[in-house]
Amino acid sequence: MRFLTVTCAVSALAVLAAPPGAGGPPAPAPFLEKDTAELLRLLEGTWSNDRQALFSTEAGDRAGSLVPLQVMHVRPEPGGGLRLVIRTEVDGREAREQVHQVSVTGASGEPGGSIAEPGAGPAACRMTWQRAAGGFTGSLAGAGCGPDLPFQPGAEAAPLTVSVSGSELFMSDGAREIRFRRARPFDCWAGVLRGASHGDSGEGLSDWDFRQGIRLHDQGGEAQIETGETPPRRISLKLRDVDWPFGERRPSLTLYVHEAGDPRAVSYAWAEGGADRIGINLRWIQASCTRQGAGD
Repeated sequence: MRFLTVTCAVSALAVLAAPPGAGGPPAPAPFLEKDTAELLRLLEGTWSNDRQALFSTEAGDRAGSLVPLQVMHVRPEPGGGLRLVIRTEVDGREAREQVHQVSVTGASGEPGGSIAEPGAGPAACRMTWQRAAGGFTGSLAGAGCGPDLPFQPGAEAAPLTVSVSGSELFMSDGAREIRFRRARPFDCWAGVLRGASHGDSGEGLSDWDFRQGIRLHDQGGEAQIETGETPPRRISLKLRDVDWPFGERRPSLTLYVHEAGDPRAVSYAWAEGGADRIGINLRWIQASCTRQGAGD
């Protein structure tokens, strides 16, 4: 069994290989370079608990266990480091943003080989990772653990367990659990019919306000379009790969159209869950989304 230790200060994230034990049971083998690379590969990407937030009541979650909608971005930095950004939303409003800068040091198999935020001291929170089926599990504890954990803003720190696989990342403090799912990025375009005098389908390309390069992810990603009309119209597109936690309905990739911030969709289209493309045509608006890399 191989172990990896993640060390994080109150606003830091670090990973250290567990030192060999002195006496007692044999110490676990140090984390190998391959293990570190695979863990970082699994962590990298965009994660959201949109599915959990959407179905929390139907799934029987207790009011005290509910957590706000959260989106977490893990991105590589120049020089081999990572940038971890956790954005927390409450009732649809962004409440706070945590940013963790991490750097990678150490050689393969060496105790102390690390992914660490510069300046993380001995009082930092310490998370020890180990291999699990299809991924890794970790447990966090330490005197340096403060309230800066990805639960409700202001919540007191508690022992935290984490598990990550190719598609899911769960965090639990014993009372609450955040169930992140990996989000797939999509590139979209949309065309909105200007005004209403041309009827419901327009007379030519000049009647349409076309937008390219709209980026969404499929775990509740949303983008707003503001037309060049007077007054401008505000239309939102939302993309969600819906996977119901109950019943027998099949997963569906769903594209929603909203007007002027109305939480109720004007209309929506769906495709097979996990699909790479989806489109919609309501005559007054057209839109299409394609997963990034689908055509490679």
